Amino acid sequence: MKNFNILLHKEFKENLFSRGKGEKRDILSLVFTILLILIIVFGLVFIALTISKAYVGLSFEGIRDKYIRSGELLNFLYLFFSILMLIYILEKERRIMVNTNDRPILLRLPVKSSTIFLSKFIVVYILSLMASFCIIVPLNIIFYVSIGEFNYLFIIGTLFNVVTYPILPLFLATILLIPYVKIVNFFKNKQLLTLIFYVLLLTGGFILYSMLLDVFRTLLENGNLKFLFNDDNIAILNNLYKFSFPINWYVNISLGTNKLMSYIGLFSLFAVAFVISYFLAKVMFYHTLYTNIPTKDKVYKTKYTAYNPFVSMLRKEFILTYRDNNNLFSYFAIALAMPLMVYASFTLFRSLLLNAIGLKLDFILGILLLFVFIVLTNTYSASNISREGNAFLKSKAFPYSAKKIFLAKIIFDFIVSSIVTLVSCYLIIRFSEMNVGECLVLVVCGVLFSVSQILYGTKMDLNKTNLTLNNYEIGQKQEKTITKLVFNGLLFSLVLGICLIFIKVLLPTKLDINLVNILIICLPIFFTLIYFGIGIVFYLYKLEKKFVNLVL
Repeated sequence: MKNFNILLHKEFKENLFSRGKGEKRDILSLVFTILLILIIVFGLVFIALTISKAYVGLSFEGIRDKYIRSGELLNFLYLFFSILMLIYILEKERRIMVNTNDRPILLRLPVKSSTIFLSKFIVVYILSLMASFCIIVPLNIIFYVSIGEFNYLFIIGTLFNVVTYPILPLFLATILLIPYVKIVNFFKNKQLLTLIFYVLLLTGGFILYSMLLDVFRTLLENGNLKFLFNDDNIAILNNLYKFSFPINWYVNISLGTNKLMSYIGLFSLFAVAFVISYFLAKVMFYHTLYTNIPTKDKVYKTKYTAYNPFVSMLRKEFILTYRDNNNLFSYFAIALAMPLMVYASFTLFRSLLLNAIGLKLDFILGILLLFVFIVLTNTYSASNISREGNAFLKSKAFPYSAKKIFLAKIIFDFIVSSIVTLVSCYLIIRFSEMNVGECLVLVVCGVLFSVSQILYGTKMDLNKTNLTLNNYEIGQKQEKTITKLVFNGLLFSLVLGICLIFIKVLLPTKLDINLVNILIICLPIFFTLIYFGIGIVFYLYKLEKKFVNLVL
């Protein structure tokens, strides 16, 4: 028991309360993260509440029952989030139970593998419980409001679901852990396949989100859901509600219908799942613990090829990104998915604004969305130095100035960023009604803003670089730098967007329309040039001195 308590305390400290001793919390990062989460959550809740209120009032086969309609829609959402919960738990188990640096140490201690497994299992459950709370509580509140009824039984049902909702995905993930680890290890050194998977995952998720917003837009225009939830679709949801065990038991408990059978069914399933997963996990996890632990250093035969020195530095940046799955996702995958995200957002919001206020704001909307996605794409530049760790100090032995060494990093980022920016500009121009001048301004401002973000990110990383940090501490520091870079870019985009909207909407009543159009074209160039100029000054200021002073 003593060993278990020690291990459990260790897992809590590493995975739940991981802030280093004496480390100051980044207030800006915390506030920005909370604000972003609140915006997303309130937006999704508002959309879901609007759709659920409309759906609850629909009739099917001549019957209008708000509990049945609520159960159908809530069951679909519970089922959807159950799949996401399973994926989330699988990844958490892989990282906490399998891909941990403490395994070789723990296995040499007089501790049973089952004790190690249980301590990690409890931490995964607590993390899953947090995710369950963020899913169940908003969903149930939405449907309680839609139904128009609320009592203590709903509260009890919600609390029960929060606590038990992760249990079945958790046990199922434990059974699937070994196959999942095998699949991940297979793709680990298949960078091209991994990149394709990441791009498909990002684009698929964004398409689903865009479809949800499009449904909401159509709902605002038509005022009803008959265009989406016709009798055939309602029949599909109704059959799904009847036969999707055990998800529909959670829905019944939430809505207070067929409670006794639902409770009996769930507890019986928990018992069976526990027995099966316990014996399987006991065998499989023992095998998992002892896999992929190196007993000796691997020997690689290196092939030497002569490259131009500057080309070699560019090649090094590509290899650092391409051979690391985290970097591959955070840069290449997001960059490749950016044009589709820009296109989907632009076409959706263009239609929404046109129908809501009757104005064509193609140029303003294009500039604003392009800048926002450029900010998100170029967050990778905030780790230009940190991702190399103490290996970056070898650059000080190069017979080059700091400007040339950092130029390779900036050019590499710029090549990728400029390509996706130009493709995004083309898509905006292709599906909008902008004149030649507005198109040129969009392209020029997009490229300049992209370079500016790279300069800001690289210098911010250099100012806060600590080459002695471990991987986790580097990640924490990068989060702070990325937050500042994103806040900086989004603030600029927001100010520019507000100014352009003000000129477009209010000034035509006071100034000549031709003068207003000239201001709308000139203002983005003026703002972006100032932002770019400040970025160059900020980047070059004491660049050589900070590079020379980098030490372990």
